[in-house]
Amino acid sequence: MQDRSEIAAIETAAFLAWPAAEIEAWGGWRLRATQAVTRRANSVWLGSGCGRPLAESVQQVEAFYRARRLAPMFQITPGQENEALDAYLEARGYWVDTPVAVRVADAEDVLATAPPSDQGRASPLTVEVSPALGESFEGQFENWFENWFEISGRQGHDGAVADIYRALLARLSAAARFALARHDGVPAGVGLMVVGESWSGIFAMQTLPAYRRRGLGATILRALAAHARAEAERSARPVPRLFLQVERGNVAAEQLYGACGFRERYGYHYRVGPPPRTA
Repeated sequence: MQDRSEIAAIETAAFLAWPAAEIEAWGGWRLRATQAVTRRANSVWLGSGCGRPLAESVQQVEAFYRARRLAPMFQITPGQENEALDAYLEARGYWVDTPVAVRVADAEDVLATAPPSDQGRASPLTVEVSPALGESFEGQFENWFENWFEISGRQGHDGAVADIYRALLARLSAAARFALARHDGVPAGVGLMVVGESWSGIFAMQTLPAYRRRGLGATILRALAAHARAEAERSARPVPRLFLQVERGNVAAEQLYGACGFRERYGYHYRVGPPPRTA
């Protein structure tokens, strides 16, 4: 049986870790919009429940997204009320999009996953993780962001939206930790961790095609876990647990995360309605 309180805690951490450009409250729901960049930042977060009539609430959501020329989208997480909403949306013609598994791990479990033996040779892999950027955040942020986005965005799949991602990550202030992996000194992979009190989220893992299957992903995950542990120890607070999201069917990512100690905790999916009509 699923622990609803833990799921709620993870989802709250995820909501805070990926802040949309625009958030409008409707009861307990939060309507998010960020110029159509990422599903999470352009969908309804259901929070603790709406507390208002369902038909009226869905109509409000549809008006919100229609005004922004976006298709209405709901992020459906486990919960009895959400199951009723899911059925209502299906009957209304909304379709399921992007089933996702949420995986969790303790930092110690990730660190316990040993890298392959190098038989005494120096490893060609190195990972650097950004510090808490503090008072000089703006200058440091730009350097770290550019290194991260060069791989995660321009050479990944979001090359035209650098300014949107820059603004999204800047909203996180000093909670963001960028990870940059090099292979023989050449930038080859990145990751992102957003630090929270009880849960820290790992996002935007990306390895350049030429460097895949060389252990970069696992090395980045271990570096982020070590960083989370070290920061907690310095501040004399408990080490936050780690969570990440992976689309179902992404076999390579599922194998990587499983091998690094991440176990599935629950799943969610999106319900997407018809896009707004154009004149």
